[in-house]
Amino acid sequence: RAEVLELAAEFTTYGLRNRSGAERNEVADQAWGLFAARSQIDAETKLSRIPTPDTRPDQGHLPARFGLGVGARASRRFYSLHLRPAYHELTDPPGGYVRGAEIEFLDLKLRHYEDAQVSLESFTVLGIRSLTPRNRLFRPISWRLKAGFERLRAQRDDVQGSLIGALHGGAGQSFAVGKHATIGLLADVVVGVGTRCADTCLAGIGPNLTMLWPVTSRWLLNVDGRVQLLGTGGVADRFSVHFGQSVTLTRNLALKLGGRWEDDGGGVQTEWLASLDWYF
Repeated sequence: RAEVLELAAEFTTYGLRNRSGAERNEVADQAWGLFAARSQIDAETKLSRIPTPDTRPDQGHLPARFGLGVGARASRRFYSLHLRPAYHELTDPPGGYVRGAEIEFLDLKLRHYEDAQVSLESFTVLGIRSLTPRNRLFRPISWRLKAGFERLRAQRDDVQGSLIGALHGGAGQSFAVGKHATIGLLADVVVGVGTRCADTCLAGIGPNLTMLWPVTSRWLLNVDGRVQLLGTGGVADRFSVHFGQSVTLTRNLALKLGGRWEDDGGGVQTEWLASLDWYF
């Protein structure tokens, strides 16, 4: 009974942060009543020991990232260069960072396909994602926001596609699976604009499923799948499935390997990419 009253009082006090005026006074009275009831019980309670994290927040990887990689899309080999001044994405080494949180700023990706010039693969001006699992006491909203430029490949034999400006947003719920894995299910919306609007402008909505599983403190698995049902006539519905993993070699060095199955309306294209990322 003492433990129940202590938990109820702490939870009620925590809720005072989001209260104001008369409502706050009412909640404060409830908390006072719970503490008063607890004081009448002559019993000690044992607080649960807070586990020490394997990596402290000040021991995580540095925020800037430089990456070099090699891969292939639709059997065409390419080399990639990746540069980001800040901060952290879900597939970066997780030690020291908030579980399920992602903030990317000015994330630049360049590619060089064989027999082609260097091209801009994507440029994320700002990307934020929060996949916070719900539990019996707290039910936070998981959400994402991403603005920048990306590739739209509406033709199956066109591996480079067209560069479009895109804005993504979504909201939903995340759930803990076991002690470490997280699954997030969001309803996503997307708006995109290209130079040839009849073929590259789009607007749509669809589900997005993300799984994040730190198998060990150094090995991380990530699966991301999404479907976009588009309301525009010039672009067909889209879907993609991405599977990736990263291995932390040192605090500021990680090896990543991933595969992608993607259809932007012209047929499925497959891609794989291996990269070495250095954080500084």
